[in-house]
Amino acid sequence: MRMLFFFMLLGLACRPSNQIGELVGNNERPFEETVWLLVELNGKDISTVGTIKPISVRYQKEGKKVSGFAGCNSFSGTYEEDGSTISNHLAATRMFCEGLMETETEFLKVLSSPHKHKLENGDLYMRDKNTVVAKFIAEVRTSK
Repeated sequence: MRMLFFFMLLGLACRPSNQIGELVGNNERPFEETVWLLVELNGKDISTVGTIKPISVRYQKEGKKVSGFAGCNSFSGTYEEDGSTISNHLAATRMFCEGLMETETEFLKVLSSPHKHKLENGDLYMRDKNTVVAKFIAEVRTSK
């Protein structure tokens, strides 16, 4: 009887976690409520070396809020959706960071222009007509 209890307990302890997507990534991240990390901007790979933290954006369903980090400055605002087209209305802090302002300005310009968004293979793509202007990957959380 003790062996049966032991194996039942072992089976429960080894069952798959429903939180595994948060630990190793998930191809089915929602557009809203996900922190999206910028990896490509206007065809250029984006490196976060030298930045305080990764360039990112997060859309919140409640209140249609948008916020993020542009490389030097934080930004926030609201957004409107019309089908797959997003229009952001942003405000940002105004600090200067040597060597980061060109990418930040380009990123905020892309976000401030109406663009189409699409989730493909777990990544977020923003397009201006048929051209990809920004590519993001979902932030992977390692703890709660």
